[in-house]
Amino acid sequence: MKNNKVYITFVSIIIIVSIISGIIYGINNPFDVSNYLDSLNSNNNLFIPHIIIISLFYISTISLLGIIAQLLFLGFYSISLGYILSSFVKVYKFKGFLYALSIILINNFMFLVIVSYLLIVSIKYIKRIIYNLKGIDNNTYKKILIPLSKKYLIILVCLLILDTFIFMFGNKILNFLQFML
Repeated sequence: MKNNKVYITFVSIIIIVSIISGIIYGINNPFDVSNYLDSLNSNNNLFIPHIIIISLFYISTISLLGIIAQLLFLGFYSISLGYILSSFVKVYKFKGFLYALSIILINNFMFLVIVSYLLIVSIKYIKRIIYNLKGIDNNTYKKILIPLSKKYLIILVCLLILDTFIFMFGNKILNFLQFML
């Protein structure tokens, strides 16, 4: 449990620093949020991008060197969340803050949690592979790779359910909440 706290703290620090960086960038570089609001009116299908991202996370975990790409993806994703938040606050003040929080909670929060979890799984996997590098054989590799593949498959199914919910209801809820602006 103590190791999990270290990993969760590490990932949380990356997310917080990235969100703060996105907020600072959004304050200094304004964004036309009307285009973003118009894109919410169309049905955004996130199935394919999320499947690609999860597949790339899986491949980069197995390759052992992809942890850097996963860290960069999590950082850039968090920067974009901070940028959205600051852009809405700059245009609509407190109402924009509430609306941006609803956007983040409905469209992005669960994906951020899933990506953070996969990053922690990747770190543990790489740590285990490096630890077993001295005497690794096919049996040990199968003991490590099969549970990892099952975790990714379960995450992929859960993500597809989440994307179906967002596709069916998420954007309709956000369109309904536009009265706040």
